[in-house]
Amino acid sequence: MSALFAIDPHGSPVRAVTDEELREGKIAELDGHLEGQVEDAAISRAREAVMGIRRSVAELAGVDPEVLGGKVQLALSDELADVLKKVTAIRADVLAVIEASGSWKGHGFRTLADRERKTSGATKAESSRTITRAKTLKDDLPKFREEVHAGAISMSHVDVVNRVANTPELRARLSDPTDGEAQLLAAAKDMDPDRFSKHAKAWAIKNQPEQCEAEARQAAKDEDVTLVERDGGWSLRGWLTSENGGIVNAVLTAAMGVPSAADPRGPKERRAGALVGLCANAAEFGDIKKSALVAPHLSVHVPLETMLGAEMAARVSRERAATAMQRVGEPGSSGGEWAAGSSGGEPADTLGRILATISSGYAPDLFEGFEPATLDDGTPLLPSELQTLLCNSDMSRVIFGAKGEVLDAGRKDRFVKKSQIRAVIARDKTCRFPGCDTTISSSEVHHAQHWEHNGRTDIDNLVMLCWFHHRYVHKQGISIVHHENGWVFRSRTGRILSGPLDRGDPERRSRDHNEPARGEPAARSATKEKDPPSVQGTSVPKSG
Repeated sequence: MSALFAIDPHGSPVRAVTDEELREGKIAELDGHLEGQVEDAAISRAREAVMGIRRSVAELAGVDPEVLGGKVQLALSDELADVLKKVTAIRADVLAVIEASGSWKGHGFRTLADRERKTSGATKAESSRTITRAKTLKDDLPKFREEVHAGAISMSHVDVVNRVANTPELRARLSDPTDGEAQLLAAAKDMDPDRFSKHAKAWAIKNQPEQCEAEARQAAKDEDVTLVERDGGWSLRGWLTSENGGIVNAVLTAAMGVPSAADPRGPKERRAGALVGLCANAAEFGDIKKSALVAPHLSVHVPLETMLGAEMAARVSRERAATAMQRVGEPGSSGGEWAAGSSGGEPADTLGRILATISSGYAPDLFEGFEPATLDDGTPLLPSELQTLLCNSDMSRVIFGAKGEVLDAGRKDRFVKKSQIRAVIARDKTCRFPGCDTTISSSEVHHAQHWEHNGRTDIDNLVMLCWFHHRYVHKQGISIVHHENGWVFRSRTGRILSGPLDRGDPERRSRDHNEPARGEPAARSATKEKDPPSVQGTSVPKSG
């Protein structure tokens, strides 16, 4: 129903028209309701246009699509989709003006989104998105607005930009003539919303990597996999981050293999079988059988400019830090980076001299302005995700031409040799994160990035961490100081971490101190009132 059929110059509805009245030709009878009211040209034009739309809709509603030929059905569907996009764009303009003028106020609604919810019958979340889209197109995305009106892109593309450009800095970046709205629009016109989402995320990581890292740390807390027994079987559901979901997908896809002609199962059934098979192999052999022709893997594409640029930025940062430390009289050492931020006594007296400092890698802001690394499908990686994957990766040099052709491919080289991995396993035996005793079956080797030590990787720069703590160290910026007789784990502020639940996140620690973990008695968690002494923030090798 549209109130524009009868509207006064101030925008207040006078008389609404029903579809039934329209089909019965009663439009002329309604003219009497407008007697004595002034209509300017804009109101008259809007009124006539909406009336024409309603007539056309009524006529289309009387057409039986089943009597149309297949080609006509497809053409009609395409035309309606195009019209719908353009009408939605026009309505967004109207909503933006209503939101700016406040004309919706005084009609019993708390917000314009509440009014939209009642008018459209949409959910609360969708109503809010509709208003946000309208405001964004008007205020921040004038070029997107033009293309939405032309039907070249959809509102889903606008939703993507709203989702990734969620800080004042990124909103301001949209006005950049070379790497702002115009660049995103060119990509949006050439991509569906799913592909465009990856492109826009890469744009956000390039321009504000530190903020994206913070969002990723928050998102990681939302990871969840639930396995529930019901209806004679088990239901599996959950959510994983892009990086972890990509790992699971790569392994399952490799385990599925190519179906034989005699295999009657569909893709979903084969995927379920692959998951069960992997779990059965792990239970029987303590590891996953590598039966695929090519071992399950993730391919990460790292632009040379990104790697060299981050390296140069890190070098300059280290030189400035060293100069600053000399000015204040601080002695330089491999562990000096964290000394100024530490509190309490140092554990060097009990753990011996420092052999190496294994940093979590380069800080996210050092990657600002560089194109992020991506997976095969274009999914962009945060700096911490890239550096986590590099710890246990092979690297191959591939040089592409201007048209994407491969000009040269170098040999595969592994950052950490297998002999070194065996030595680390023999030395560490379990994950070295304080309080964690996960064994090698679920652990990885963490090390200083190879370029930080002129390409040299030795045992002192390596430490075994379980899968979870390896990613956690990179995301939280945790530095590991390797002493002769153990390790010291420090947060990015220099505080010594005291155990597996002490993860350098004040908000998380507050919850750990005041709320019991799932299945943990309240009395037990209530005893966690303060950090244990510093000595408990160390990790020493197990004998044997």
